[in-house]
Amino acid sequence: MKKDWEGSTMDRRQWLVWTTSSVAGAPALAMPARPPSAATGLPRPGSLMVIGGAEDRRGDRLVLRRFVELCRQPQPRVVVLPSASAFPQIVAGRYEAVLNALGVQRVLVVHPETREEADDRLLAAQVATADGILMTGGDQGRLAEAVGGTALQRAIHHAYEQGACVAGTSAGAAVLSGRMLRARAVDDGFGLLPQVIIDQHFTERRRLPRLLRALSQHPDHVGVGVDEDTALVLRRGRGAEVVGSGGVTVVDPRAVQGPIGELAPEALMHLPGLRVYRLQAAAPVDPQVASLLMG
Repeated sequence: MKKDWEGSTMDRRQWLVWTTSSVAGAPALAMPARPPSAATGLPRPGSLMVIGGAEDRRGDRLVLRRFVELCRQPQPRVVVLPSASAFPQIVAGRYEAVLNALGVQRVLVVHPETREEADDRLLAAQVATADGILMTGGDQGRLAEAVGGTALQRAIHHAYEQGACVAGTSAGAAVLSGRMLRARAVDDGFGLLPQVIIDQHFTERRRLPRLLRALSQHPDHVGVGVDEDTALVLRRGRGAEVVGSGGVTVVDPRAVQGPIGELAPEALMHLPGLRVYRLQAAAPVDPQVASLLMG
């Protein structure tokens, strides 16, 4: 089932008929704009929230509570994109229930089953006006194949540039980067963090060697590893913060001299010039570290 912002429901067949008949022969829709910043006269970009997976959904819910706050509206409109999951309806229902409990009453679940659906202009226009977008866990490759390069991906970028909070957890976090880590391969992500490679469940699954291996193939990128029940929040020009019960590891290989593509992860860790930072929840994040992540 699909819902519009007003909460009315329609089955998939009705929805497809409605969008097709509404769009046929119509000019391309322009993405809507938010009111500009009083200081610059330009829209202020929103927040990016990189969640390491397994975030608390029953207790204090610090990570998801912060997500709702970053939507910056008393009655935010939130899109849940569960397309990474093999069980999208179940996963979407769980997040919708948590968001409702946190005071969000307008939740739009978006799950395109084909790239044609992800290219629907009216659906993209609804996503572009969201105050928050939450991409769930699962398989980041599944999400990238369904949405990458479509009108829906462009709408996610537009929403962020217009002030929305775009969050991804687990697989949804991996796809935020320009180069997306998937198992031991590196593919194209959504590019919201173009010079960053993200890994998740980082400490719990001992993924530092995997991240170092990816960085050895892309030494002009910065690696970010986020622990479970933890989020790295990035706001352009406004710094960074870590929320939750764990920490974030940042690995910067860009000052290493010479080729590193053939080196094993163990050798990489001892190279002069490799910078490794460990960020903890509730502790200040060095502005220089925040800057290198945002580019």
